[in-house]
Amino acid sequence: MRWKHFFRNIILERGYDYFCSGAVENLSVEEDKITATVCGSEEYDVEINLSGDLITELYCSCPYAEGGDYCKHMAAVLFACSEDDVQLNENKEVVGCDDHDYDYDYDLPQEVVEESKRRNEVSKLLEEVDEKQMREFLTFALQRDPVLLVRFKTLVKPSMSMADIQRYKEQIDDTIEAHLGRDYFISYYDAIEFIEDLEVYLDEDIKMLIDAGQYWHAFDLTSYLFAKVGNVDMDDSNGFGGMFIDRCVQIWYDILEQADAETKDRIFKWMTSKTDKGLPDYLENQIEEVLMSDFKEEKYLLYKLEYTEKRAASAVKAAEKSGTDYYASKWATRHVQVMEELNLPMEEIEQYCKFSWKYKPIRRFYIQKSIEREDFDKAISILKESLILDADFRGVVKEHSRTLKDIYLRIGDKVAYLQQLWDLILKDDAGAVDIYKELRSEYDESEWIIMREKIFAELPQYASVDQLYIEDRLFDRLLDFVISRPGLFAMHSHEEVLKKMYPDALLTKYRKELKEMAARSADRNRYREWVRELRRMLNIKGGNKVVRQLVEEWRIQYKNRPAMMDELDKLTLS
Repeated sequence: MRWKHFFRNIILERGYDYFCSGAVENLSVEEDKITATVCGSEEYDVEINLSGDLITELYCSCPYAEGGDYCKHMAAVLFACSEDDVQLNENKEVVGCDDHDYDYDYDLPQEVVEESKRRNEVSKLLEEVDEKQMREFLTFALQRDPVLLVRFKTLVKPSMSMADIQRYKEQIDDTIEAHLGRDYFISYYDAIEFIEDLEVYLDEDIKMLIDAGQYWHAFDLTSYLFAKVGNVDMDDSNGFGGMFIDRCVQIWYDILEQADAETKDRIFKWMTSKTDKGLPDYLENQIEEVLMSDFKEEKYLLYKLEYTEKRAASAVKAAEKSGTDYYASKWATRHVQVMEELNLPMEEIEQYCKFSWKYKPIRRFYIQKSIEREDFDKAISILKESLILDADFRGVVKEHSRTLKDIYLRIGDKVAYLQQLWDLILKDDAGAVDIYKELRSEYDESEWIIMREKIFAELPQYASVDQLYIEDRLFDRLLDFVISRPGLFAMHSHEEVLKKMYPDALLTKYRKELKEMAARSADRNRYREWVRELRRMLNIKGGNKVVRQLVEEWRIQYKNRPAMMDELDKLTLS
């Protein structure tokens, strides 16, 4: 079973450490599934699904894996499953774990192998030195490495000074500085190593602070890393920067779960001071999400009530100048959410909603609350008004119209329900297959034949009528649709459905389109595309003959296009 390609080297190394320390417990290996518990700072459940020798899915309950990443706990379990039939290097040298004697025939990254060797070497050295030698060396090392000093202090002392945290921050700055080029930009190829170097702080230093109960210092350092990485100019096409930010946010949540009241107050003040200080939007949004989704105690809700109202009012004034309602709408909606969390009287919430009525999320909230209270008349009234107010936003209109349809169905207003289905199929969600099927269920077979012709006649041109033809198995009309459309996109979409019934018509369409394409000279990439189309034709009955004829015509007509002739030579005909 091959699996190491799922993991980055640093994750493999940490998983191997966990395995070596005996952290994998309750290991169960079945034909289609592996399960285990991995014990670190907490216990995490790991499940790995199999299909033969292939891994089809990996799951871990740890925060790191929540975003879809493969974590060290998964790697530790897989190392544990591999211990009986793997060996670490070509010489079958035992580099394994404390108190273990495993052979590994496993192609681990060299970094993991070297780390294991170093661990064994250190263990042997520590067995040979006396206390005096160890103290002398520690004194020497700690004096020269400020970060190592702070880590050691965290290990042996119950608290840290601000000077210690400042040393950490200076070291973080040095790490970042080492990766920045002359133009202060981190390229795509350097971004992974950059993030991996910073992840060490999350995995080792901040974890150590949390384990020691120093929650504010852990939060302070995590926030420092969060802001630093968020403000670095880097090519994050691989997404590692975004994942790092997400990990920082998850650590915030973990700290908030464990922190005492005083620390939580400090974190709350920090967050409310940062949401309007000009941070990049996505950083500010992350802070706002934590602020709004946590801090549910009444004292925080009361503060957030005042805070969100002020932010909304400020955003409304800014919108008058900028012409955009995004921030005003966002903060008004958050203010309403806090009002609801405080269980304020519905009349008070309604009054604020009416004050902010032009914002779509406010009306959406009010509609949902009206439905929950079964005040359907109110919900219908607001929905009808919203259809007018939001007429320029097709997606929002579709949402309103579908909600209105569902309410009519729920209250048993058959006439209004049927009319709403017609409004949807012809206008608000034109050509939607599920609405088409729902409408069809309201008519008997003879009535439906008439009604569907009305739909086909009145559908706007942009609607996907071809999907409706498929739904009612009107394949002759589907063929006409495909033939009438320029190009081959519609052909590709429906070729599998039509090629058994109408092979000649499809081949004629292919021939016509390809001849028109070939009339215009092109580059080799286009010639390759044409040859791919010819291969598709070969899968249709009679295609070999038509393709052969077309190729012979091209060889005569376009003999002065050597690249085209070269690509045609690659086509195999029977």
